Amino acid sequence: MQGALITSAVGSYPKPDYLVRARNAFAQGKLEVAELRRLERQATEYWVRVQERVGLDVLVHGEQERGDMVAFFAGEPGGVVIEGMRLGGLVRSYGNRYYHKPIIG
Repeated sequence: MQGALITSAVGSYPKPDYLVRARNAFAQGKLEVAELRRLERQATEYWVRVQERVGLDVLVHGEQERGDMVAFFAGEPGGVVIEGMRLGGLVRSYGNRYYHKPIIG
């Protein structure tokens, strides 16, 4: 189709409240991984349907399975040292936005 403008979205879509709550419950050991994955798929399906409804040509999954861009590294996996990071310190995310990594114990 010559002259057509193909439309899409890039990046993450907002996480629904139920998925945020589920991710927190999973982190506390109160939710099984299978249920978390089911809710991630549910949120993904919702955003795919929204994109279909508004007529986007190339659909994306909206990264519902991902907490945020630095969550893995903020968890301090063994053998990885992130400059400037310390327990309870600030974690840089998205340019010049910083947040405190929560300490749950």
